[in-house]
Amino acid sequence: MKNNHQNKKSAFTLLEILLVIAAIGTLAAIVIVAINPQRQLVQVRKASVQSELNTISQAFTQYLIEESSYPG
Repeated sequence: MKNNHQNKKSAFTLLEILLVIAAIGTLAAIVIVAINPQRQLVQVRKASVQSELNTISQAFTQYLIEESSYPG
């Protein structure tokens, strides 16, 4: 009689495959960011400028509410 262990095939489980895919994806994202840091710096600078412009816009709106006209 043959053992049941001899008939059993070795295979990867779905969980193992998903974990490997997630690890590869994470490593790929890290490499892409590391390769192109200039793009990240441009995005940070753009966000900073947008924030400052929004602050100025809110200041003008507040001035208009308080003084009923824009500054000269």
